[in-house]
Amino acid sequence: MRKLIVGIACVLIVAVSFGSYEIISGSLSVPVAGRDGPDLELVATYSVICDLVRQVAGERAVVHSLVPPGQDPHTYEPTPTDLLQVTAADGVFYHGMDLELWFDRFMAATGGKPEVWAVSKGVEPLSIDGGSYAGYPDPHAWMDVTLAQKYVDNICDGLIDLDPGGKEVYRRNADRYLRKLALLDDWIRVRVQEIPPENRLLLTSENSFQYFARAYDFEILGFIYHIAPEDEPPARRVADLVDLSREADLPAVFAETTVELRPLEQIARETGAELIDDIYVDSLGPPGSGADSYVRMMRHNVERFVAGLGP
Repeated sequence: MRKLIVGIACVLIVAVSFGSYEIISGSLSVPVAGRDGPDLELVATYSVICDLVRQVAGERAVVHSLVPPGQDPHTYEPTPTDLLQVTAADGVFYHGMDLELWFDRFMAATGGKPEVWAVSKGVEPLSIDGGSYAGYPDPHAWMDVTLAQKYVDNICDGLIDLDPGGKEVYRRNADRYLRKLALLDDWIRVRVQEIPPENRLLLTSENSFQYFARAYDFEILGFIYHIAPEDEPPARRVADLVDLSREADLPAVFAETTVELRPLEQIARETGAELIDDIYVDSLGPPGSGADSYVRMMRHNVERFVAGLGP
């Protein structure tokens, strides 16, 4: 088991913001520590990616999530502690496709260390088709389980690059998890058949279900935000969604746990649709939520769709 000695000097964040990082000289060090446990210390940017990395890394790594569960990874503001954690890590796994709008500036503050891997590499993105981020890639590709499988392959390749001695372990863990994801994908396709085709309509707080809808034969009826960092939606958009919901006789609307709830509350109140407000996309749920891993999150969401839209 190799030992890790981390020394960090002359780095202190005094300002961490969405737009800039200011670094000044300081006197800061991390005590010398021996590592007698897992071989690697890894960081993932948010909880969904953290879970996928843990599944592949197994006992060869400890994996930390920068963005705590329940917070929005689009608009997260890193802390000085995050900088120290990343600088001391062996590697960082991030999503890419502009999901973490703060990531490039944050990593610039680390001086180029450690190595980073984008788990969405090779995924052909859909586009955000309106709002302040029109033309940007829609980053929510993990909502299609077959695309999450690509993430797992990329994570496995990154871990092998970082730790070639663990190649057999990583391949074995990845293969086992990919089989589990294939079963999940099959289960979703069967489960959603319980929703009549004319009811497979999603009205959500964020337009984060394009990949899910394409994969599992749903239609996006509408959404409040093109992507969560947008400003408060205009009243006209909410009024239009009320009309759409009424015309479709929509039985339920769905709110993500990390996105402002009030606009959907208004739509539910004015149309009589049920508001289901425990949908997880950009964050896993807390322990005990039934959505505290990627697989459980996907199953939870599908069950909520079936409950809200089914006969």
